[in-house]
Amino acid sequence: MECTEKRSPLTVLIVN
Repeated sequence: MECTEKRSPLTVLIVN
């Protein structure tokens, strides 16, 4: 996924 923090900082790291 892209480095977009539109969901949440934690979710972005988990999904990434």
